[in-house]
Amino acid sequence: MFEAQKPHRLLLLGGAGEASGVPRHIVDLCGALKDDVLITVLSDRNRGGYDAIDAMGIERREIEGLSTSYHIGRCTKVVSALHTEIKAGGYDLVWAHARMPVLLLRLMGPWLPASMRRTITFHGLPFSTGHPRAHRMGSLLLERALARIGTVDAVFLSRAQRDHYISRVGTTSNIRPHVLGNSSFIGAPGISPRPKGEIRLIMTARHSYQKNLPAAARLFAHLPHEFRLDIYGHGTQDDDLRAAFRRELSETAFQRVRFLGQTSDVRAALETADGYLLTSRYEGLPIGAIEAMEAGLPCALPAIESTRDLCRHNPYSAALPLQSPKPAADRIVAMMQRFKADELTARHEIRAAWRHHYAPEQWRTDARALFGRLIDAPPSQQSLFMHKASATEAHPI
Repeated sequence: MFEAQKPHRLLLLGGAGEASGVPRHIVDLCGALKDDVLITVLSDRNRGGYDAIDAMGIERREIEGLSTSYHIGRCTKVVSALHTEIKAGGYDLVWAHARMPVLLLRLMGPWLPASMRRTITFHGLPFSTGHPRAHRMGSLLLERALARIGTVDAVFLSRAQRDHYISRVGTTSNIRPHVLGNSSFIGAPGISPRPKGEIRLIMTARHSYQKNLPAAARLFAHLPHEFRLDIYGHGTQDDDLRAAFRRELSETAFQRVRFLGQTSDVRAALETADGYLLTSRYEGLPIGAIEAMEAGLPCALPAIESTRDLCRHNPYSAALPLQSPKPAADRIVAMMQRFKADELTARHEIRAAWRHHYAPEQWRTDARALFGRLIDAPPSQQSLFMHKASATEAHPI
């Protein structure tokens, strides 16, 4: 597929450096492409999310401020540094992930070499339900304008997100759509011994508006006394998060919650769990829930559009109405009762579903095939957005 004598040069643009979905997706792309492509990864300051890049021996550089910011002076400096990097690198393809790099790459398009191919990945749509109303409206207006001023390959994490984009933004020949979801690569965890009579839920999510961790406190208040909750992720040891849980929980319930901070060993954390919980306001395609499936865990996920397929694929799952904590808690109890009735069989069924829908081997094949299409497409090529969409999809997820 790739030219062995002269490898293509690829620049992957990330945003914030904490461990989250975007850095993980970039790491996975590097793993799929590194043997055939010369890759450089550029992001904001690394805070653990890009550690695996260094372990692979892939070139990685940083631009302070490349994560999302609304400070004009800071953005101006970032644009200048990013433009210099892109022009000096001699890249065949620049592929942006995360909101700020995606926006900047599109805005600076007229000042980049005409032969340079540009690709963006939408890790969730900024005008989807769950974002603040003003943000949704502004993002939609901006996207409608950007979609008509320059040709770009756009990668979506699911068909549903691609279709939602089309329904809201409209059709335009300037956007060439592709679909490449997420996978997980943790390896099959074991099952660590746990005290009898306990049911331990695990969350792997940074403390942020998006992840909506205080909703977990409101839900946990309605769970029976045998439930425990472990929360991993950047910022999960912050005092304000603990205070939010204290406001919602009795002292005995609060003592059943552990705030464990960021971990570099998700596999070990999942080995201690009986079930996985996510309370996000919005998502792209949450890798944490896919990792939980790989570990054979039931998943309780918010009832939002981007988790619909995950709930459908996992035979032991619950779609949570987070605005109604008591019914949401009841769904978790019912899910765990069904799972515990025959745990070994249930874990086997969940992992079989994971292999069918999210297997890493298929994902790597799809990622390499997608890169081949991206690098072969003429930078100025036009396509019929609606009618050619199916020809550019990766393996369905």
